[in-house]
Amino acid sequence: MSSRSSSLLLTRVSIGLVSIVSVLIGLAVPATGSATPTAMPASGSAASRPLLSPPALGAQVSALVAGATDEWTLHQTPEGWLIDPVLGRATSSYGLAMTGQSMVVLGVSRADPALIEDGLRAELAEVAQPDDGGFELLALSEAFAWNDHHLAGMGAWAAARGAIATFIATHAPLVSDAGDCYSEERCYDNLKLVAAVADLSLLQTGLPNFTLGTPAAIRAEALAALARAARNAGTDARRIGTPGFRGAGILSDPGRNPLAYHALSTLMLGQAVQSLGASAPASVIAAFSRCARALIGLMAPDGDVAYIGRGQGQVWTAAASIDALSIAAQMTRSATWRGRYLAGAALELSRLRALYPRDGWGLPLVPRLAGGLASGLAGGDSGQAPGQAPNYLGIDGYANTVQYNGLALWALSEAAHTLSLIPPTPYQAVPSTENGTFLDPSHTKFATVTDGSLWYAIHGTDSDPADARYGFGLISVERDTAQGWRAVLPYPPLTSALTSTPATSGPTLIRDGRSPHGRSGHGRSGDGRSGEQVLHPVKTRIAASSSGAVTIHAAWGAADGNAADGKTPGGKAPAANAKAANPELATTWVYRPTSTPTSTEDGAENSITLSFHAHANCAYQFPVWYWTGSQMRIGRAGLTITAPNGSSQSYDFSTAVAIHTSSEIYHSAYAEDLSSIILTVPAASRPREVRYTTTLSG
Repeated sequence: MSSRSSSLLLTRVSIGLVSIVSVLIGLAVPATGSATPTAMPASGSAASRPLLSPPALGAQVSALVAGATDEWTLHQTPEGWLIDPVLGRATSSYGLAMTGQSMVVLGVSRADPALIEDGLRAELAEVAQPDDGGFELLALSEAFAWNDHHLAGMGAWAAARGAIATFIATHAPLVSDAGDCYSEERCYDNLKLVAAVADLSLLQTGLPNFTLGTPAAIRAEALAALARAARNAGTDARRIGTPGFRGAGILSDPGRNPLAYHALSTLMLGQAVQSLGASAPASVIAAFSRCARALIGLMAPDGDVAYIGRGQGQVWTAAASIDALSIAAQMTRSATWRGRYLAGAALELSRLRALYPRDGWGLPLVPRLAGGLASGLAGGDSGQAPGQAPNYLGIDGYANTVQYNGLALWALSEAAHTLSLIPPTPYQAVPSTENGTFLDPSHTKFATVTDGSLWYAIHGTDSDPADARYGFGLISVERDTAQGWRAVLPYPPLTSALTSTPATSGPTLIRDGRSPHGRSGHGRSGDGRSGEQVLHPVKTRIAASSSGAVTIHAAWGAADGNAADGKTPGGKAPAANAKAANPELATTWVYRPTSTPTSTEDGAENSITLSFHAHANCAYQFPVWYWTGSQMRIGRAGLTITAPNGSSQSYDFSTAVAIHTSSEIYHSAYAEDLSSIILTVPAASRPREVRYTTTLSG
């Protein structure tokens, strides 16, 4: 650590006011066997480190599940439905069955027949209006097997059993809204992996299924899906630094590769390996190991695992990570890796407590809804505008609180059980809290860098120009403060539903140097209003060095598939969403941490500098997101934004820039109201080197 000891770091590995160190110290069991917690050492051999007690961590997870489950019983209709706190009505989703089973299990642990009956009513409500998806079959199959074993002789289960058994036995082939990929045999999709785990769970019920085929056929289809997932899992992700490691890989939905769905895919691979036991294929076990390594490698110091793409900030991402890392900790033979996985699980639990506190409706779907559900109005530390009714703006349209509370409770319950089976293990630091770089060069194409009190993520491609959450370049930044690690840049908002929005979180190239007319300075190639072309980075390659430099080589292409000359090869119409590259405009982008020792001795500020070669007659646009209500100081070559919480972000160029504000209001999982500014490096008649520095303080 640059001028900061690792012992100081260990006192600050936290989010908000909830410290992972306090969690870990509370779990520490000295080698002597005494129950007295011990202080966390900065370094040393495994023998000198405190032992983490996974069962104690599991007990804390169970307590969180119990508290959230109890709250949902207050919002259940007589028919068993759960009322969504934002929609204000009952919703039908697989989360209903998952939360219902959480009620059943909690009721058994308390010998509470009424709570058991509440849970069974929720499961029957799910059966009454199914969604025919994999999560639903997974939830009800697991529930059936558990209930048959634990509720034998109970009248309520005897009354519900027949309907649930019939539902499982007649469940049709699983359906999905994932599009062509789901029906294409060779294409990987996370829902295919969910379906495979659901099929394995169905087999464990002992029930026949009259539409999916014989048990042998169902198992064969599940194994084929698992093999497909294993083939799609990356092999080239790695960490450079201390600790350094290779043998990691990303597995997410191809094309966009959102990180949230790497966490889900990792969990589902682990669940499949657990279900198959000794018969699990070696290739699937190896793929799970690579994915688990990548999950702990990409994890931000505050526990965020969903900082690129859809699923941003959703509660299930932390819960799924706890479960996946718990399975990895149980499976690995390495005490070092077990310690890392357990530290990651503890960090995720800390994140859940800090950013998703219970507020009468279980766990909030995203951080900005925390604190506003009980009253129906935002306030306090909520990320919503004060006095505004909770809403799902800026959140993926398929997401709601009932559904993803259920998924979170299911994953956490599974994790608590797995943790109870793991022996005490010496503590290891979460890798991102130590200097180094994590790199995925092939799937999501991103790198993260930790440099002293600074951590940041660089996305090496613009995998969905319509949605800023997938944007190119600097996409997430955290600083180690007196309150622990915390995000210091606004998370990019969901922009796909908006009409006058920047097309990317990273650079946009305006060929011939003229900015398109209208649309707040944003435009598209071939809009009929100007001869200019709006191009985005394509055909990208990303690399990273031990010094923390992240280098991206990119060509430029139009989002509508037109080549940079406005024509398509051979006069043919471009394929949908194709991106034709123009190698003549190829650009090399280099991001480096540029904090100076004097600026970081007291943690006052940190900076990241982007350097690139600007082509002649080309302008470059860079969007900046900021919290509405911030104060601005604009200069010739940049600006400084001071947020309502007192923190500031400065954006400075080595040349004069044009600054244009947008009147659009944006929304993310963390903030209800965001605004944007477009910084434009004007075209010049000659090529030149440009530097763009982002400085964070406060």
